[in-house]
Amino acid sequence: MGRGRISMELIQKEKSRKITFQKRKSGLLKKVNEFAILCDVDVCVILYAPNFEGQGYAEPETWPKDKREVQKILQKYYNTTMDRRPKIYDAQEYFKERMKKVEFDISKVRKEMLKIMYPTWDESFNSLREEQM
Repeated sequence: MGRGRISMELIQKEKSRKITFQKRKSGLLKKVNEFAILCDVDVCVILYAPNFEGQGYAEPETWPKDKREVQKILQKYYNTTMDRRPKIYDAQEYFKERMKKVEFDISKVRKEMLKIMYPTWDESFNSLREEQM
């Protein structure tokens, strides 16, 4: 028999919420560890815990625990996302790019029209000998 559905809403009792948080966090970190080992991928988790009563300011937890490893993974992420960031256009740049594309398309059509109107080689020339050309 399977588990029952859990309603997705805030757990009102702080003690229950804290226990659930600890269980879910350990399960998540276990899955992340398995994922990193089995698939040989760089994984980083940054977890900001809620401030439970009497704990004061909560420091974020990271996986892996080694700060240098986390910084290495984050730097790798920043380096790869810099190349993929979408270019932000203002209206003027957009229309310049669009104008270039339209001009290129027009020149392509003109070249095709010239080929059709003034063919440089006709298939009938293939049957002629040198003297006849």
